[in-house]
Amino acid sequence: MNAVALMFGLNLCLAVVVVLAWRGHADEARAALSRWVASEGLSLVDAERRWLRRGPFWLASGSRAVFRVSVGDGHGQQRAGWVCLGSWARGPASGDVVTSWD
Repeated sequence: MNAVALMFGLNLCLAVVVVLAWRGHADEARAALSRWVASEGLSLVDAERRWLRRGPFWLASGSRAVFRVSVGDGHGQQRAGWVCLGSWARGPASGDVVTSWD
């Protein structure tokens, strides 16, 4: 096997690992958001993951997941705001949640 083929194979493996890790982080963030909504007794109307425009959480580390959300409660009221999930060390899996309502 020549060096070019070896480098191509290693780069391809690295790319696959990065994509799978990113996908796992995205899935965990969405699951953490669902757990938070359920624990608060709310229903999720809309949620958008924010990467660049992160509202009041613009300084949050990249390992934390920031969502712009609209939620409804059991009384027909809707609220919109920002939800920041996770910690810098453990990401969304930590269970930490900070909200900022409009």
